[in-house]
Amino acid sequence: MTHERKIRLAVAATLFLLPLLHPAFAPAIGPPSHLAWFLHAGSIAVLAFEFGRVAALWGLFASVVSVAIGEYTSGAGYGVPADGKTVVALTVSTGLVDLTLLALALYARGAASRYRALFDAADIALLRVDREDRVVEANAAAHELFGISDARIAGRPVRTLFGDATLFDRASAAGSLSERVTIAWGDGLRPIHADLQVVEPEGADDGHLLIRDRSLETNQREELERRGKLASLGEALAGVAHELNNPLSVIVGHAELELDGPQPLPASTREGLEVIAQQAGRMRELVAELLGFSRDRRGERARLGTVVERVLRVQRVTAGRGIELSSRIEWDGEVEAPAGQIEQVLLNLVGNALYELRRGGRGGTVGVHLDEPLGGQVELRVQDDGPGIPPDLLGSIFEPFVTTKPEGEGTGLGLAICRRLARGWGGDLSVRDSVEGGAVFTLRIPLAETTAAVT
Repeated sequence: MTHERKIRLAVAATLFLLPLLHPAFAPAIGPPSHLAWFLHAGSIAVLAFEFGRVAALWGLFASVVSVAIGEYTSGAGYGVPADGKTVVALTVSTGLVDLTLLALALYARGAASRYRALFDAADIALLRVDREDRVVEANAAAHELFGISDARIAGRPVRTLFGDATLFDRASAAGSLSERVTIAWGDGLRPIHADLQVVEPEGADDGHLLIRDRSLETNQREELERRGKLASLGEALAGVAHELNNPLSVIVGHAELELDGPQPLPASTREGLEVIAQQAGRMRELVAELLGFSRDRRGERARLGTVVERVLRVQRVTAGRGIELSSRIEWDGEVEAPAGQIEQVLLNLVGNALYELRRGGRGGTVGVHLDEPLGGQVELRVQDDGPGIPPDLLGSIFEPFVTTKPEGEGTGLGLAICRRLARGWGGDLSVRDSVEGGAVFTLRIPLAETTAAVT
């Protein structure tokens, strides 16, 4: 029960008792004693509003009886005949006035009850705010939105519920706002996409702030937009894949002809041609995967250590000055994943790490670590000592079109595709910050059945 309601009930109860003394003090003070009845009429209206019909009927009964007794016993004392007609007339008129007040009070009680039911049951956050912009009360949806109990939110300045202290003033001036905002969440903050509306009825002491959290709808719409982009990109890639297939075949063919030719080749030239043939061959495999994107690749196996060494041999050529590409390979068993797809994921992870170190211009180290398997999976970690991933992107870095690269240098699809591939094998791809600086990507790959049985 609020403090103001306690005061209201105490005053009403005191006024309610006054008319019961009417028969006693009416002879002594005469007509002014009728003031007690007017006070009583207001008090029973308040009690009816607070407690309903039972209080209303009891108040009406007490009013009529006290007036009848008072008029009968005291009428002669101040010149009013105490005959039956006069008593009946005064009693009926009193009752009619009381009934009118009680009807209005019960109507107001019903309206207040309906307001309370709507306020409490609303699925949007509702805050009742006083003229000093302090929260008077909040509904259950507001408690859930802010993660704050009613005791902690009542009396709080409404501006402190938002990261931007000007937000409430801007919403009041405009009437409504729809934007991404930061709101209080327990003892911290969290971002949401919200619709805000301020309702301030003219002449009322309180206003209302309505907050609808549209984060889910916004995320779903953005996800649909991303899927649409991916679908369009898939169609474009299918066309590009067809066009790439023939040139890649020519490159592989010429490289193999040179390698198999009658003339001996210098070791460096032979090694370069082998890399060209190998990488062009991998590109043809990727083209084949693009053309058969939905084909089930489950059941294919690869020797993980061999795949890792092959990728590192290529990436060392492109690492750049001042950058060390180290590796620790402690296992070379079989995993349940296509070799081409593992290469694709590892090339992306190592390539991203090298890019960040080259962009920083100070060099650094990229480490690739393959440990002994544990629990039916093996972990392959790619770690660098670069700038790392910004905290605001760490939770969304695997979403399509999210990238740390400048505009025009990255599509934001590489990591999204890598995680999809890993999960398609029954594994996963995750990231965390390194305590030494930089980022650590962990690729988990399921072991082949025979390998898992041995381990």
